[in-house]
Amino acid sequence: MLGWELPRGRGHELDGHALDGRDPLAEGASAGVYFESYFGTKSFGWSPLAGWTDGRAKYVHSGAPELFDLAADPGETHSVLGARADEAARLGAHIAALLVLPRLARTPLDSGQESLQREIERLGYAGADAPAAEAELEPLAAFSSPSPHRMSAAYADYMAGRKLFEEKGSREAASALLERAVGVNPENHKAWFTLGLARQDLGRFDAAADAFQRVLALPGGERIPAQLDLGVCLYNLGRPAEALRELESALAETPGPPGALELLIRLLDEAGRADDAARTRLRLTSRGQP
Repeated sequence: MLGWELPRGRGHELDGHALDGRDPLAEGASAGVYFESYFGTKSFGWSPLAGWTDGRAKYVHSGAPELFDLAADPGETHSVLGARADEAARLGAHIAALLVLPRLARTPLDSGQESLQREIERLGYAGADAPAAEAELEPLAAFSSPSPHRMSAAYADYMAGRKLFEEKGSREAASALLERAVGVNPENHKAWFTLGLARQDLGRFDAAADAFQRVLALPGGERIPAQLDLGVCLYNLGRPAEALRELESALAETPGPPGALELLIRLLDEAGRADDAARTRLRLTSRGQP
């Protein structure tokens, strides 16, 4: 999916092996296991998370590095990094050793696959032609963004607010939880988007528009859905020219839901753009691609 291939004749230099049922942390099996996650980085603006564990201790590198004694603290609730810095350095050295090994080459997409690439990225996956700054974050770099571990309370508020919203619960209560989440973690574009939807349901179009604009200003946000909803909010606020601009931009890249197309037709008619309105009516009838 990512367009990567093994270096020819150098595959033996890559660290890792098939587990086929074996425990990589069993005594004598290996020096340990590397792990990483960029989910929080892409979705919530957290620092990347990477680490190494040998089954006894676990070093976690992030915006706030931590070391856990897995025997004494299996729930990983208390970092012992301050008291055992040498052990953290030993585990971190294994990560550093990985970084000097050859990396998988990134190959360009075949001609004609650009639309597939866009669809993959809309689902939240990285692509083979992702910008280097985004695709090659260094696991042991110093990060100023917040540690995932320290964002756990804000994440819990986000998930509770999102669940309440999706299950048709109180919009007031969902908004309160989501506002608390973005107050602590303002880079969480997913929380801003759901907050915008909750405010929109409450008829708070000005506040909802602000939330959708926050989504658009953040990397990795739900751009097209946020633009569509922003257009609806602007229309309800009596700002048709701005609403038209947002809807046209969003609907240029997606077939669009019928309601958005109907609003676009209305705005085009009001703007005196009869030919564009007619083309959009045909598109609504056929539900074809733009």
